[in-house]
Amino acid sequence: FLTILEWVSMHQEMEYYMFCDQDDYWLPKKIEITLNGIGKNDHPILVHTNLKIVSGQLDIINKSFIKYSHLNPKKRDLAHLLIQNNVTGCTMLWNEKLNKLIKFNCDNNDVMMHDWWISLIAAGLGEIKYVDTPTMLYRQHSNNVVGASPVYSLSYISGRVKNTAEVKEGLMATYRQARFFCEEYSQYLTMSNRKVLKNFLNIPSTNKLGKILLCIHNGFLKQSIIQLIGQLV
Repeated sequence: FLTILEWVSMHQEMEYYMFCDQDDYWLPKKIEITLNGIGKNDHPILVHTNLKIVSGQLDIINKSFIKYSHLNPKKRDLAHLLIQNNVTGCTMLWNEKLNKLIKFNCDNNDVMMHDWWISLIAAGLGEIKYVDTPTMLYRQHSNNVVGASPVYSLSYISGRVKNTAEVKEGLMATYRQARFFCEEYSQYLTMSNRKVLKNFLNIPSTNKLGKILLCIHNGFLKQSIIQLIGQLV
C-alpha cells in the first residue's frame, strides 16, 4: 500500500486520498460520509469510520467492527496509538497536507502496517477524527492478511496465553516501529509528544515494575481489558 501511495504521490497531486483493497465492499456514500467527517480544515487530518464485519458471502457477522474488536476510537493521541492502532486502513481518508508529511521508506521492516504508520503521523503531527457510521463491509475469509478478532472469545484468550512469545514479539515490534518513527519525525513533534515518544522508547530498558509504571503514567495502554492484562503481564 505504501509503495502504491508513494507512486501516486510522485505522479499526481490530490486533495484527498483513500485506500481500497481488492475484496473491499463499499457501502453507498462511503466517500461522502467520510469526507463530511473532515469538515473544513487546513491542517493535516485523517478521518476513519466504522465498518460491518461480514462473511465471504457478505452475510453480517457483526454490525460494528469497533465494538466487535473492543476498540476505542476516542483514544487517538500519540501515546495510545504507539501501543495499539485503532484506525482501519480501508476506511481512512486523509488530506493532501497529511500526505505530504508521509516519509515512505517502504523497504523498512520496522513499519508494522501502512495504516498504523499513517495514523502515527496524523496523531503526532496533525489530527485524527472518527465517524461511527459503517461505510463498508469487511469480509472475513481464509485469505485475510489481517482479520477481525473477538478479543473476549475463549479461542482468542487461550491463543494469547499459549503464545506468550508471540505477544512479547508483538510488543517489541511496536518499540522498533516507534524508534523508526522517532528517527523520521522527532524533530517535527511538539515538546510534549517528543517526551511521550522518549518515554515509550525507554520501556524495554526498564525493569518489570518500571515498565508497568511507565505504561500507566503515560497512557501506553491497550484498549480492551483482556489485551491490557496481557500487556501488563
